Amino acid sequence: MALQSWRDEAQNGATVNVDFFMNGTGEAGSVVKFVTSTSGVGAAFDDANATVALPTVTNGSGETPAGVLLCDVVNKDLSQTHTNAHKREVNIGGKVGIMRKGVLVTNRMAATTNPAPGNPAYFGLGGVFQTTSTDSTRVGTFLGSKNSDGYVKIAVNLS
Repeated sequence: MALQSWRDEAQNGATVNVDFFMNGTGEAGSVVKFVTSTSGVGAAFDDANATVALPTVTNGSGETPAGVLLCDVVNKDLSQTHTNAHKREVNIGGKVGIMRKGVLVTNRMAATTNPAPGNPAYFGLGGVFQTTSTDSTRVGTFLGSKNSDGYVKIAVNLS
């Protein structure tokens, strides 16, 4: 589990978005980017071309973060089993919840990241958080250090 259940989400304050689809697998707590070849489709209500994906560039250079994935995106044969709504699972191609502003606790960090409170949070390859950036967009601020299980609290701010 990469995203712990504790979050401070302002559900009514337009900080959680469910307008985008995801066509690949992903783990909750990962930063996702806009797919620039398809995401610019106007209001994008239920338009399957409005998609997000995990970052594919090591330092996030040239990629625009959409937010933090709030569900696991899985690849399941739905004729044999079903997604687990209690785990917030979504099958590939489904709509995903994305946090644009709020506070969360995650272990989705680059292997060499050891944040201190107040360090800027950037994103990198695969949607992990990191403290350094070459050309990555800042996505928030670390609010603490890693705990003994490798989790850290992060304030996300992509308004």
